[in-house]
Amino acid sequence: MKKTLAKLSRKIFDIFNYLHQNPEVSWKEVNTTSYIANILKENGCLVTTFPDHTGVVGEIGDGPVTVHDPRLLNRIMFQKVRLRSFLNEQD
Repeated sequence: MKKTLAKLSRKIFDIFNYLHQNPEVSWKEVNTTSYIANILKENGCLVTTFPDHTGVVGEIGDGPVTVHDPRLLNRIMFQKVRLRSFLNEQD
């Protein structure tokens, strides 16, 4: 698990930096939705977006993972700090 996280950390930090360098108004995250949808597609997820609002559903395996709530995206971004701390502890 630690090796996998170490390999993914650069990509996670890149996503974090992109999203924070390209902020959007809450509930109008058109570019964020597109950005996340493309990442999910590139990683083999079945992606669903919505014509009447922002948000994306990425499915992998047997169930959906929904990332359309800005609070959830904030929690994901907070994990960057925790991941960095975790990886530094492993050095």
